Amino acid sequence: MRPKIEHWRLKHPVGWTDIHQSALETLIELITSAPVMAYPDFKKPFVLHTDASKDGLGAALYQYEDEILCVVAYGSRSLTPAEKNYHLHSEKLEFLALMWTICVQFRDYLYYALGFKVYTDNNPLTYVLSSAKLNATGLQWIGELADFNFTIHYCPGRAHIAADALSRMPFDDMADMKTYTEIVPQDVH
Repeated sequence: MRPKIEHWRLKHPVGWTDIHQSALETLIELITSAPVMAYPDFKKPFVLHTDASKDGLGAALYQYEDEILCVVAYGSRSLTPAEKNYHLHSEKLEFLALMWTICVQFRDYLYYALGFKVYTDNNPLTYVLSSAKLNATGLQWIGELADFNFTIHYCPGRAHIAADALSRMPFDDMADMKTYTEIVPQDVH
């Protein structure tokens, strides 16, 4: 049996104002004009920027289109309570960002990639695959990264803006819960 849509409309009229129309037009403009994220082309190499901060991990995945570096995807996450203890060893935190970004966040993009470049603002991380003395966790992460064909390069922090910003996005669980939570009366179905 078909639901009665007209009945719903009578109970819940929508008041569309100029503010709503303006917001819709702004949204349409923003998602249809540059910069727009690019579709991945698996015949081209990827470029990955990773970063870590005391608050979280951030990454931006790019590809070149006509010599212009275009964003394919973004990724970020907060640190777990245990990971927040890594801040005393910044190399471990940056290494976590590298491992999480490649092996978890962008695995579907990078697993079959012919090769890709990773850029980090942590210079010691550029040696982690070749000459670093690693603990058990580091060796496990190297094992997970072994399935991927990539090189690591140093990139100064000022040229690392997207990943840097994503790793530092503030997140306050309780404040965000209040912001994005609405109490709905029980008589609303």
